[in-house]
Order: sequence, then structure tokens, then C-alpha cells
Amino acid sequence: MLFRSELTEQHMFEMQNNTGEIIEEKKKQISKLEDEGLAVYNELKDYDEKIKKAEADIEDIETINERINKLSKLRHKIEAKMNVLHEDISFFSENKNCPTCKQDIGEEFRDNTIKVKDQEIKDIQAGLETLSEQYDKEKENLSVSMKKISDINDLKLDRIRCQSSIKAIKGNIIQLREDVDKLKDVKSIEKDERLVEFKQDLEHIAEEYNELIEDKNILSSAAVLLKDN
Repeated sequence: MLFRSELTEQHMFEMQNNTGEIIEEKKKQISKLEDEGLAVYNELKDYDEKIKKAEADIEDIETINERINKLSKLRHKIEAKMNVLHEDISFFSENKNCPTCKQDIGEEFRDNTIKVKDQEIKDIQAGLETLSEQYDKEKENLSVSMKKISDINDLKLDRIRCQSSIKAIKGNIIQLREDVDKLKDVKSIEKDERLVEFKQDLEHIAEEYNELIEDKNILSSAAVLLKDN
């Protein structure tokens, strides 16, 4: 029975050590996850800063589109005006009298009119070129802003991935902490159960020892009696 008690004590010791090792391993995992969580959190804050800066640097798309529409309408009006001027020049170049009233159109009048309208076309063309440059510039602004919006959306997706990672890490840490608490409870229960069993073994050994002593005393007394006889 003494051997059995030694085995029981050894088994209890090994069980406690194994549980302790598992607890320590889980604590290391928790520490590692906490470091990872902090790194991801810092990454999340970095994305917040980048998004904030990018959004402050971007021009409103609706405002740009309004300017583009205005420039487009103005260009169409100017082009229509130029078409009318070209038609007038063609008319005075091709007609020496009025097709409707049949009156003669003076050559000096025709030449002056063509000259004036031709100058108007040149002036309008210069303005149209400037307007086209403004239009192209606004289109470029729109393209740049759209690119920035796309970049911001990419940053927001990365931010969401960080949030998901943080959520997963927090979940794992909570689970590991619960596991540690359960293992501590199990370790405590096992220790109590083994101590009770060990105590019972000792009590049983003591009883057997007392019985053996009693038997020894009886045998010794019997031996003395036999020797006296």
C-alpha cells in the first residue's frame, strides 16, 4: 500500500505539472496575440489618418461636374455662333444680291461684313481654345478626384480588414483566458481530489500497520507462552 500511495502522489504531481505547462503555454499565446492586436490597432490608426488626409485633399465631384457641364454648354453655344458666322460669310461670298428681295448687295458692304464676321470668328476661336483648355483641365481634375476616391475606398477596405483582425484576435484572447480559468479550476479540483485519495490511502496504510503491530504483539505473546510451557 505504501507503493500505491507513492504512485498516487507521483501521478498527482505529474498531472499538476502538465496542467501548469498547458496554462503557461496558453498565457504565452495570449501575450503573443496581445502584441499582434496592438500592431494591428496601430495599423488601423494609420489608415484612419491616411483616409482623413486624403478626404481633405479631394475636391467635390459634384462641383467639378457642374463646372464641366457649364463649360460644355458654353462651348456648344460658341460653336453654334461660329457656325452662324460661317454661314453668313458663305452667304455674302456667294451672293451679290438678296435672294429674297432681289436687291443688290453692295460690294463694299459685302467685303466689310465678311471682314467683320471673319474677325468675330477669329476672336471666338481664341476664346474657344481657352474654354477647351479649361474644359480639359476640369476633366483632368475629375479624373484625379476619381482616382483619389478609388484610393480612399481601398484604404477603407484595408481598414475594415484591420477591424476584422482585431475582432478575431480579441475573440481568441477571450477564449484562451476562459481556457486558462477552466484549467486553473480543474487543477484545483484535481489537487483536492488527489489529496483526499492520498489521505485515504494513508489512513488505510495506518490501519494495516496497526493491524500488523497488533498481530505481531499477539504472536510475540504466544511465543512467550509457548516457551514458558
